[in-house]
Amino acid sequence: MGLIDSYCVDAVTITPKGTLGNDGKYDFDGTAVSTTARVRKATGHKRDADGTEYVYTVKVWLRGNETLVIGDRITHVGTNYEVKDITERDSLTGTLDHYEVFCG
Repeated sequence: MGLIDSYCVDAVTITPKGTLGNDGKYDFDGTAVSTTARVRKATGHKRDADGTEYVYTVKVWLRGNETLVIGDRITHVGTNYEVKDITERDSLTGTLDHYEVFCG
């Protein structure tokens, strides 16, 4: 068991962004997955891969076996957060250990 498992105690739901609707917004019509993660309020500024600056309001740490992409939705305690950026974090052995996810 990795160290991340000890800290993933917050219940979250990951909902895939699904298809892009006619209104330019995602429908979130994928199958939602319930899991545990570490969720912390944190405010800061980051730039996405396109160079667009955004404000994140929550950081979420997920185990390396979870599946998510930018634009997915993470729900925690009834509040929905959009995944803005995902950073892979390796263990000391150089293998994927967990994800650090920035949400806004």
